[in-house]
Order: sequence, then structure tokens, then C-alpha cells
Amino acid sequence: MTTFLSSRIVLAFGALTLVGSVAAAADQKLTTQQVTTLAATATTQADHATLQQHFLAIAAQNEAAAAKHAAMAQAERDNPNPGSHFPGSAALRAKHCDRLAEWNREAAKEARTAASKHAQAATAVAQANHLTLQRYFAAIAAQYDAEAAMHADMAQAERKNANRGSHFPGNAALRAQQHCERLSASLRDAATQAREQATAHAQMATAN
Repeated sequence: MTTFLSSRIVLAFGALTLVGSVAAAADQKLTTQQVTTLAATATTQADHATLQQHFLAIAAQNEAAAAKHAAMAQAERDNPNPGSHFPGSAALRAKHCDRLAEWNREAAKEARTAASKHAQAATAVAQANHLTLQRYFAAIAAQYDAEAAMHADMAQAERKNANRGSHFPGNAALRAQQHCERLSASLRDAATQAREQATAHAQMATAN
């Protein structure tokens, strides 16, 4: 039995919220925390429609960025500028832009797939398809558990290997406590909420 969200989308979900939520916030009024919480607790068609629009905004943002970087790569090839303040030759700069364009295209593809999955979830809500919704919430819970563990490990690493030159503000203890531990706790809470939703839908599917 396959999960509602493919493993690829589940693995990409957290990264997509972090990459896209800031840029999409102006249009969608969603922060990273709001996306994380809503994905774990969505109960209505409107909830999933909101998430669908959020990921569509991310996709559009990344598609625009991909086009921009592709154009920059071509410009470097057509008009190499020896005096550029960017390091390396024009060929190397073009390769860098190509890499960024490809990354943006992949992010856009993943975001559009996530948007499609939320459209499917909205349909499942309308049809009272509790088994599909149970799979959705179980997948989200698993992803958030994995991300919480990752951030807990990062917090521990900050304590053991303080990096005075880190680009994150504050000392290692502050970075561990205020950033990594906060993210880990938030993700654990979201995972718990998603598991509760999954259990509820599993019970409703059995009852039906």
C-alpha cells in the first residue's frame, strides 16, 4: 500500500516550506510555522486549498528564479566580462548559474507536486475518504519526526563543536538553544498533532 505523499515529496516538504514561505508570505500570508502547523492539522477543504496555493506560489517563485539564472548563464557565455566582481572565469560563472537554475527548476517541480497532493487531500476531505487522509497525516508526522531529530542533532553539535566563525548570530549555546532546539520542539509538536489526526482518521475509516 503506497503512502498518500510519495517519499520524495515527504522528504522535500520541510525544505520547500523553508525555501518558499518567506517569498510566498506576502501573497499567501503564511509563515514557515504556519505552513508546518497547518499541514499537521488541516481538517477542511479550505485548509488544503490554502496549502495548495502556498506551494503554487513557491513553484512560481522558483520558476522565475530558474529563468533568471538561465538567462544569466547565457549572458556569461555570450558576453564574458573579465572584470566581473564574481570569482572565476565566465565559463565557471555560467556553470554556477546553470546549477542554480536547475535547483530552482527541481524545487518548482517538487512544489507543484506538493500542491497537487493538497488538491487531492481537499478532495479526500470532501469525499470523507478517511483512509487517504490517514496516510497523509502519517506521512507528515514521519517527516516532522525526522526533521526534529535532525535539528536536535544540530543543537548537540553546536554544544560539542562551537564555531566562533559561524554566520549564525550569537554564541554556540545560543544557537543551539534558541534556534535548533526551538525548531526541534516545534516539529515534535507538529508531528504529535499529525499523528493524532492520522489516528482519528484511521478510526473513522474503520467505523465506516
